[in-house]
Amino acid sequence: MVLPQLFWRLAPLTVGLAGAATVAAAQQLPNTIITAVPFLRLSPDARSAALGQAGVALTPDANAAYYNAGRLSFIPAAFGVSASYLPRLRTTTSSRGLASAAGYGRLSQRSVVGASVEYFDTKLGGWNGAINSEYAISASYGYRLNEYLGVGTTVRYIQVNLSNMNAPSQAAAMDLGLYYTKDLHLGINHYALGLGAALTNVGDKMTYTNPSQKDFLPTTLKVGGALTRALGSRSTLTFAADVHKLLVPTPYYVNGLPANSPAVIARNQNLAQQKVFKTLISTFSDAPGGFREEVREIMLSTGLEYAYNNTVFVRAGYYYESPKKGDLQYASVGVGAHYRALGLDGAYLVPNTRQNPLAQTLRLSLHVTFGKQTPSLKQSS
Repeated sequence: MVLPQLFWRLAPLTVGLAGAATVAAAQQLPNTIITAVPFLRLSPDARSAALGQAGVALTPDANAAYYNAGRLSFIPAAFGVSASYLPRLRTTTSSRGLASAAGYGRLSQRSVVGASVEYFDTKLGGWNGAINSEYAISASYGYRLNEYLGVGTTVRYIQVNLSNMNAPSQAAAMDLGLYYTKDLHLGINHYALGLGAALTNVGDKMTYTNPSQKDFLPTTLKVGGALTRALGSRSTLTFAADVHKLLVPTPYYVNGLPANSPAVIARNQNLAQQKVFKTLISTFSDAPGGFREEVREIMLSTGLEYAYNNTVFVRAGYYYESPKKGDLQYASVGVGAHYRALGLDGAYLVPNTRQNPLAQTLRLSLHVTFGKQTPSLKQSS
């Protein structure tokens, strides 16, 4: 009885947040924020994909650094690797899929290093049939400050290749992450709390076919939490929720003026020329629609994960983006099976419209861990 009771207590909160944002968005013109390399905004692994892309404060695994490098140092095993694949996006392009691989290794009781690669390949029919391949290579380091708190950083190299480009477009970026976890005992109930924050993809702008036009990377601020409750001696239920905001300029518009009017063009050109670090601050107050539009730029990820004996997992989630800010919305479901050192997860996405690029996509992840589990700092003290 505990599982359905908790779900129905949490569901109104998620639905209420999404509903309030939908009502507010109805009063604003569509004003989607566009960035370079949007594939970096897609969850590479099936676990978080099934949880609506929530992952900032989940218990860590080989893919932890993608969401929050601060989680890395809390991985219990000595070594681990993961490989994930999304076969095809349902878009007007001919997508060949998103593939990723990640791994980590423990240096000491407090520190862990990680590495990952993500590769996206597609044929862009709208660009005269240009073949587009994009990839990102990342190296991460996580350090545990004490029993409860960890920090981490990631450096990333990004490259985009188009068949109609003279040379590849390149950029470098970095992430910063913070993670806090603590066990809680409230009465007879046992909980595990996770809190996290991450600033991701802070780096160079990228140039595609026009050397004079540089696009911002999808720099994102992520804040999230996860609460796990023990359901007896073998089962647990986790509720996770993240909020995300792109820290890039909001396109300028004026009600009644066309997008190609001189005033609008000049303002947007000035925004595109802003320095990256200046934008990290100004992006909280640059929306033409004021505070209400800034709130609509916040994206919401929520998910529930039921685990039995840490072996069988059932997951569901929801991702919400305002209809006036891209309208990327979908429900997600997934299952997982882990046995000793091996694990396999799957996720399936059900979007709000069939035109959604994530419509009916299946994601798979394989995990392998090695070595003995590292004791906690409390146990070794």
